[in-house]
Amino acid sequence: MRDCFKLTDVRMLQYGFTYQSDNIHIPHNYIQNCIAYTSTHDTLTGIGWWKHHASDDEKRKFLNYISLSQMYDVSVGVAEKKHNQDVVLSYLNGHINWFLIQLLLETVADTTIIQFQDLLGLDNESRMNDPSLCK
Repeated sequence: MRDCFKLTDVRMLQYGFTYQSDNIHIPHNYIQNCIAYTSTHDTLTGIGWWKHHASDDEKRKFLNYISLSQMYDVSVGVAEKKHNQDVVLSYLNGHINWFLIQLLLETVADTTIIQFQDLLGLDNESRMNDPSLCK
């Protein structure tokens, strides 16, 4: 029905690494007639999602998706691989927003919206809204 009436779809990048490869929120499944978001006023900021909410599995899927897993040389030992992964994850704790922004801008989406908090690299303390809290 959406396609029949040429309605715009919505894609949320944070949700792309939670599910299977056919997930509509993973960037290679975006369609042109969509609005793609790094995050919204109702969701965690990019850094907040990565640091406080993303599971180890989601982080691994993200690293594999953007090919950072290639940084782990197969000839090095397990301890060194673990150290390399820890260094990458530590770096991403403060810079994941730029990876999310770049990934979003590289999609086929006609429209992308980048939350200002993601542009500034802010954590969840700067969320615009938390629908789970009544104030």
